[in-house]
Amino acid sequence: MEDKLKGPCPYSTANWLSRFTFWWVNPLFHYGFRHPLTQDHLYDILSEDQSHLLGDRKEKSWNTHVKKCEDNEENPSLYWAVIAEFKWEWGVNGFFLIASEGIRIVQPYLIGRIISYFQPRTTLSQTEVYIYATVVVVSHILQLFVNPKYYFNSQHIALKMKVALASLIYRKTIESFHFCWLGPLEIVVILYLLYQQIGLISLLTLTIILVLLPLQVMMGWIYGKLRMKIGAAGDKRIHLMNQIISGMRVIKMYCWEKPFSEIVFNIRGLEVSEIWKANIAKSINMGLFQSASVVISMALFGTAWYTGVPLSTQRIYSTLGWVFCLRFTIFLFMMHLVEDNKQLASSLKRIQSFLTVEDMKVFSESEETTKSMEKRGVSVCIRDMTASWLGPHPQDKGSFADNVQDQTSLLLSLLKEFPSETGQVCVQGRLGYMAQTPWVMSGTFQANVTFGENVEQERYRQVLHACALYKGLEFMRLGDQTLVGERGLLLSGGQKARLTLARTVYREADVYLLDDPLGAVDTEVGSHLFQRCICELLRGTTRILVTHQLQYLRSADRIVLLTEGKVVSVGTYDELVRQGTEFSSILTRYEKDIEDKNGRQEKSVNVQGEKSTEAVGDCEFGETGDVGWNVYKDYYLSGRPWLYLPLTIFLLLIAYAVYGYGDWHLAKWAELSDSLNLRTQNGSYSLYPVMDKISPVHPTLLSNFTTEGSLITLQGDELMQQYLVAMSVFVVGISLFSLVYFRMSVIISKRLHSNVFRVVMGAKTHFFDSNPVGQILNKFARDLGLIDSVIPTLTNTVIEIIVRLAMQIGITCIINPYLLLPLTPLVIVIYLVRWFSLPTTRNMKRLEAMTQSPIFSHISDTLVGLQSIRALGMSQKFLRDFDRFQDRHTSAVFLFLSANRWFSLRSLFFLDIYFILVILLSLVLRDSK
Repeated sequence: MEDKLKGPCPYSTANWLSRFTFWWVNPLFHYGFRHPLTQDHLYDILSEDQSHLLGDRKEKSWNTHVKKCEDNEENPSLYWAVIAEFKWEWGVNGFFLIASEGIRIVQPYLIGRIISYFQPRTTLSQTEVYIYATVVVVSHILQLFVNPKYYFNSQHIALKMKVALASLIYRKTIESFHFCWLGPLEIVVILYLLYQQIGLISLLTLTIILVLLPLQVMMGWIYGKLRMKIGAAGDKRIHLMNQIISGMRVIKMYCWEKPFSEIVFNIRGLEVSEIWKANIAKSINMGLFQSASVVISMALFGTAWYTGVPLSTQRIYSTLGWVFCLRFTIFLFMMHLVEDNKQLASSLKRIQSFLTVEDMKVFSESEETTKSMEKRGVSVCIRDMTASWLGPHPQDKGSFADNVQDQTSLLLSLLKEFPSETGQVCVQGRLGYMAQTPWVMSGTFQANVTFGENVEQERYRQVLHACALYKGLEFMRLGDQTLVGERGLLLSGGQKARLTLARTVYREADVYLLDDPLGAVDTEVGSHLFQRCICELLRGTTRILVTHQLQYLRSADRIVLLTEGKVVSVGTYDELVRQGTEFSSILTRYEKDIEDKNGRQEKSVNVQGEKSTEAVGDCEFGETGDVGWNVYKDYYLSGRPWLYLPLTIFLLLIAYAVYGYGDWHLAKWAELSDSLNLRTQNGSYSLYPVMDKISPVHPTLLSNFTTEGSLITLQGDELMQQYLVAMSVFVVGISLFSLVYFRMSVIISKRLHSNVFRVVMGAKTHFFDSNPVGQILNKFARDLGLIDSVIPTLTNTVIEIIVRLAMQIGITCIINPYLLLPLTPLVIVIYLVRWFSLPTTRNMKRLEAMTQSPIFSHISDTLVGLQSIRALGMSQKFLRDFDRFQDRHTSAVFLFLSANRWFSLRSLFFLDIYFILVILLSLVLRDSK
């Protein structure tokens, strides 16, 4: 069975029915139910989702968009470029949404007609009502197919957008969209249907929407603006966390944990302050979403009661159904549209600012200069070159040994990494480059040396000997196949420097640029490297060596002395000494300080004798098994449980208790309306003449009326008044619940971050040696972001849905106890479906997070070694590696989305069966009477 989970994704060969029902996901669930899923079980990525293809597509469209804007003298917009790039996918997917919303709007009318069949003296025949019931069943089946398909396609398109943008960003280094037009259209359609049911009173719906929607849009705009500030504060915190984790050994050595913790907590405090402001806006929007349909219903039914407009049970149900449609379309999806588009626009703006950074100017050598260099046998030529950083450049002063920045800048100019303003920089042949800061990538020892080149054993042996690496390999259990860990966690500083040098010299080149390769080793090893590697192994090539070890200058063919960014002397060692320039004074100071410096020279310690030489992998091992209730308990107990937790529970229960109370009175009022309407039809008396004689706010005049109709009318007044009061309490209660819940979530988020950060800062160095930076950073970036923004909204909605559903099912079963018969097996079946699917969906969610960590680690590795990667011509290799990591993550996300929709579709299927059984059982019971 395991082999069946490998290879091409079944989605690519599945037929249309399998794609609509997500039947192709079944093998994954069958295997995941019995075995824990790992990254080895991920299917191959779909060809349409491949990172390099989407990156090529986005890069081409972005360049075309930029050129078009330049021609039209307009500013480019990544936001509209992304929308335009995927317009056809969004457009086709819109048809699924139109079908889903159309079905949702028709259903209240159909069910209203079925309800009218239960009223006395109904005009519907048995055949007609069963036709309506059949149409309802068919509509639910159709919606069962199109609704999950729309959301799955939306998430799939969003995933492609993310992959394309991530690929585009890396190359530069080296779902509510349709509701913007469907919302207004749906308002017009529903207003027309409401007008057919309740007349001019329906215009109150538009009035309330025009009042509440701008408020919601404004809150969404404020939320988006605050999310920009939160993102900026989060970026600052993550940048600092990256530095802290990378330099944890130094921090622990100097006991700097507390000062750095205070800095992080201060930044986090500012971030949490903005999160709370954003959550206030979010809670207002959530309160509007949860109470908007209630406010509209109160306005419609209250006005109908006050003005004497007759309403039947059928009309009330249809009205409630259409108002409920507006609740989601206008007050949920439009809210997400504003919030998400504001966040999307701000994120794309930040991405665009990076993509539009002007590339460095590179002055290419002329053909005449190239021929002249070849004729004279010159490998490197710098003529009248002036270069500077984009910002102020620090002017370093001091001895030759201290003034390293200028020499590094010179090498970067030769690599075309340093922006040249004037002049020419010419280099003939292949380049080899070793950066001043040793850089070791994640992987095996051998992979770091060969760096993508073919393994030539003789050359490989010579390089290891010349770079004094053989002795260190003896202490590694797996030899040169030992994983060195992220950034060489298993190696000492001297070993990292020698490994970096070995990678540089293994690649045969014509010109080698060596930036202080001897600074991290002791005198003995340094002498070996200089003689065996630089002088012997690289003999016959051009070597430009930057060093503060002046004892090696006698062996140099030519010495270039830089002071404050200028070339002050050029010549051989003897020539510079005879000239009596600044070079002589530098030598004098160096000889005077040589003894002290030798005493402080770092020794190359064989840390393999002290450290574990077990291979350190870069893969992350996730948790398995159930998520225990202790996780949820610990989460909620982190937010001042003595205050906020009881308060949220109290507000929620009170809100939905009065909601159910109000619904009950509305149903009783509808029954009275049907009774009085029937009497009116029989000619006994009118329902509403008394409304001309009595105000609904003066029920004390009961003694003035003795007819049965008057008594029923006044009873209806009391029911409506209780309904309005109950729903008013619900609106206040549910709004306060959202506000208090989001406040509690902010406190939980702050405390969880503090707890996790303190644990990480108190961890032993072995923890940082065993876990790549990307994996640790992912917990403070992606996972904390979920705790900050996603989990509060998600749990708020889930809790609200569960309580509302329980309340509605309870009321339904109280009214008709027979409905408990299909409800019990329904609950059992849905529980079994959840029990079967949960192991797979849970593992896929974990795999989604685990496969994202290598992307962070790879980007971090790339940024640190960017100059070496470009100098050694390995940009394409690292780009392919990035695409590979991103493809693995995309595969996990795609399967997670598919698994979610698999469970969603089947749950909705059984709920629809229950709904159909309710209709059929009600019809059968009615006909039997």
